[in-house]
Amino acid sequence: FLAEMSSQLLIGTELEVLMQEDAWVFTRQDDGYLGWTYRPYLGPEPQAEATHFVSAPLSLLLSAANSNAPLASRVLGGTAVRVAAYEDGWAQLILAGGQSGWILASDLRSLDALPATEPARREQIVQDSFRFVGVPYLWGGGSAFGIDCSAFVRLLHRLSGVTLPRDSYMQFDAGQPIEPPGQPGDLLFFGNGLRVTHVALSLGEWRIIHSSRARNGVYEDDVQAVPHLIESFMGAKTFLV
Repeated sequence: FLAEMSSQLLIGTELEVLMQEDAWVFTRQDDGYLGWTYRPYLGPEPQAEATHFVSAPLSLLLSAANSNAPLASRVLGGTAVRVAAYEDGWAQLILAGGQSGWILASDLRSLDALPATEPARREQIVQDSFRFVGVPYLWGGGSAFGIDCSAFVRLLHRLSGVTLPRDSYMQFDAGQPIEPPGQPGDLLFFGNGLRVTHVALSLGEWRIIHSSRARNGVYEDDVQAVPHLIESFMGAKTFLV
């Protein structure tokens, strides 16, 4: 638990176990990302087929379809869930591992209703980005409890049905090059000239929203107004064409 955190796993993430050492297992995610995780947090049960993403940054899971019901847990944005029933604006979730509860139906996005065109994806990604303003920066973080730059843009794309690699340098290598500053929803990359170390989401022109260690969280910036961003800019890529 004292080792550096490289990423976080949302409930229901499928893993391939490659080796085990005491209570820890070395795993591979479906995108190839490798790392150690705590074995007691994992289960052998296959996840029930998901029907929705949790689209709110954080949603309260209650024990009944009532805002006064006891809190059962919290479910993080980007978690794939199965909806079992609806009742008066509430949705009953069945989570991986068998836990169930109720959240506001408005906190969900159906997998059948993800944006289907490039303009719609760009619009949705930008809209979603503003819901995370103020989430603190956390190296290796991937949720509304704390998030790093690459996990932030990855999560925004996931909520629109687009899969990105985990880390910023991987995203830079995998994305399609475009002429900067690109369009809203494209990605701007920064680094030391040799290696990409930071990524931001374009809001159009040179305006960006990013999870920045300098700002300690998710905030807007203007690249042209921040000297260290101007000096470290390395290019623009997209996953939306």
